[in-house]
Amino acid sequence: MTEDRIVALLPHLPEGVSEIYFHPAAETTPALPEATPGYCPTEELAALVSPRVRRRIEELGIRCIGFADLAVAR
Repeated sequence: MTEDRIVALLPHLPEGVSEIYFHPAAETTPALPEATPGYCPTEELAALVSPRVRRRIEELGIRCIGFADLAVAR
């Protein structure tokens, strides 16, 4: 999931709760490209901390939440 892909995806999220999951990494091992061809964990980390992505989230009024925020109060 790259920065460009996330920025393009955000305006198309449906109403309600959506989940976009990532498996970011600061660095990769030599075995990772062989085990997961096409996977770019360092690009995912860069996208997650991208000011451009954050700006677009704010522009669209998207609220980021955690799983616990979905719990129903009992």
